[in-house]
Order: sequence, then C-alpha cells, then structure tokens
Amino acid sequence: MLLYLLQVSLCWGLFALLYALLLRRETFFAANRVYLLTTAAAGLLLPVSGHWLPLPQTDAGQLFSTLPTAAAGFREMEESMAAWWWNDVVEWVYGIGATLALSRLLWGLGRLASLIARNRRELQADRTVMVYTDQARLPFSFFHWIFVSHNLEDQPDFREMLAHEKAHFQGWHSIDVMLLEILCVLFWFHPLAHWYRLSLRNVHEYQADAAATHASNRRQYSMILVRQIQERMPAALAHHFLQAPIRQRINMLTQKSSTPIQAWKYTLALPIVALFLVAFRQTPETGVYDNVYNKCERLPEFPGGMAALLQFMQTNLSYPEEDRKTGRSGMVGVTFVIGTSGKVEQIHTATLKGEPSAAMHLEAARIVKQMPRWLPAEHRGEKVKCQFVLPVRFALQ
Repeated sequence: MLLYLLQVSLCWGLFALLYALLLRRETFFAANRVYLLTTAAAGLLLPVSGHWLPLPQTDAGQLFSTLPTAAAGFREMEESMAAWWWNDVVEWVYGIGATLALSRLLWGLGRLASLIARNRRELQADRTVMVYTDQARLPFSFFHWIFVSHNLEDQPDFREMLAHEKAHFQGWHSIDVMLLEILCVLFWFHPLAHWYRLSLRNVHEYQADAAATHASNRRQYSMILVRQIQERMPAALAHHFLQAPIRQRINMLTQKSSTPIQAWKYTLALPIVALFLVAFRQTPETGVYDNVYNKCERLPEFPGGMAALLQFMQTNLSYPEEDRKTGRSGMVGVTFVIGTSGKVEQIHTATLKGEPSAAMHLEAARIVKQMPRWLPAEHRGEKVKCQFVLPVRFALQ
C-alpha cells in the first residue's frame, strides 16, 4: 500500500506541476476541467498497470519478499511485534480520518436535503428548481436546485448571479464536486487530493463567469464580484456566487483569451502518461524454481496476520543448547515457498551474518517446517506459488 501511495503521489505531483506552470492561466476552461478530472483518475489507475521500484537483489540476482527478523535469545522479536503494532495504529488513524471526512460529506448532503424539503420550491422552464430560503444571502446551487433568498430577486445584481448559478447546472459541475469529495474521503490525508478539489472548483467558477458575462459587460460583472465580496457562504458542497478567489476570477474575466495554438501544452501530459506506463509495467519476478513468484498481486498471508507469525516464532523458536553454552551467535536466512495450497515447501537455509552453527541452521529450518498452512498468494485471479526469506537471528542478551 505504501508503494501504491508513493506512485499515486508521483503521478499527481507531476500532473499538478504541469497544470500550475503551463495550464492554470489559460482560458481553455473546458479543457482544464477535463485535464483535472482525467489526471486525477490517471493518478489512481496508472500505478496498478504494473509493478516497479523492485526490491533489492541478492547476489544471485533474485528478488525476495523478506519477512521481519525472527530472533532467539533476546528482545528483537518483541521489537518486531511492536513495529507491526504500529501498522495497526496507522490503520486505525486512517479509518478515523476517513470516517470523519465521510461524516462531513454526509452532513453537507443532509443540510442541503433539509433546505430543499423545508422551503418553497418552484420549477423553472429550463428544468432548474428555485428553492427560496432565508439562509441564502447569495444564490448557491447544487445540481438543478438553485437556492435564493425570498427578497433576493429585488437586488440589481440578481440576474447576473442567477445566470452564474444556472451555468453550474448546465455544465453538470456538481457531478465533479461529488467525485472529488469522494476522492477526498478516501485520500483525506493527501494534500494533492484537496488540491484537485480546489483547482476544479476554481475552473467551475471561471466557466460559470464566462457563461454569465454573455448577458452583461465583463467590467460590470467584475464590479458585481467586488460588491458582493463581503457576503457569507452558506453551504459547503454547493456552488456559490463567490466561490473562487475574486482576484483570480477578475483576472480570468479581463485577460485576453488563449489562442488555439496554445492548446499544444495539453499534449505534454501524454509523455508523462507514457513514462508512467513504462515505469509501472513490470511483470512479477520469478525465483529459481519454475512458476514461483517473489512478487505478485497479493502475497501469502500467515493465519492471523504478521503479528500472529511473530508470536508463533517467539513461542516455538529455541536457542540450541550447545551454542547457548559457548555463547555462539549468528543469523540464518531461511528461504521457503508457499504453495498454491498454502503449505510450506522447498525450505533452504543460508548464512546471513556471523558464523551460525549447523544446529542453528537446523533450528531455523525446523521452525519454518512447523508453520501451519498460509493463505496462498494470488496473481491475476489465480493461486500461485510465492517465495519468502525469513531472517532468524540467534544472539544472547
């Protein structure tokens, strides 16, 4: 999962950098909207197109999925278990954060639903629904619902503000909003997910401003933005008349439209996508045995998880008595294969550090041989054999 997050961050980071440097100030608002949506999705999908960043290779040129070091004679096993306990803490923190983010989203939807249910509604000829509520000091919209104050129609700027909100409906901007809100629930901790949400919101406002100025002078419309800058925003999920920073919106209104030739900048995203496709396209590596994987889509799992594996090793691993008397120490690497039935197969030992005795090699192999059946590995929907290496350290306190 950590590798996937690193890959997503790399994709999003390069796409965001390209947008910030070359595309953000262009007036191709529809193209910018498509760019943000597609690159947000591409950042999630490109990493699953293959595997990259391989594990370090051994002298034999193989890739190993290395388990935490098991130990006999001192506290390293307990320290390994403590490290895996922190993994559980991280999962809990993520779950709490995602729950809070989802609660915020549901609260916003509930608030909008309450406004729609409790106030007078009026269907318009263009299929929008006007919802009259005292909580709408400025118009705001969500899908085809446009929320306005009872006395807002008497204001001189109402026509332009209403045109702005109707442009949000006609562009189906609320679909984008919901997609990015869901993204920010799943990646609540990731700043680039929130950057995508904010950037797309800004593009929505630029599009709505451009549509609203078809019926009014751009300078006059800019003055409306300035006059309304002190008003309050009533709903988090809805589109507001004053959503994006006013200076940016005025700059977009007053700057010269981008020329068609400047659209070439969008093609720069294609080499980035191609680069990631090549980088992520790496088939799982096989070891010294036929049809045995060292890296696959889902690795084998010890019954009860990694904490249970470490507990099994701590309970059953013994220090050879003769080596204990002489104070001998060393580290043995046990290479083994988890078969398609989950059974431990093809056990081999090798010296990793120091001068472990033959008894240490035998003890390390014995403990692996006694392991219960694992949940087998899977790749492309099929159960496959997978190779592991387990370091076993013998050292006295």
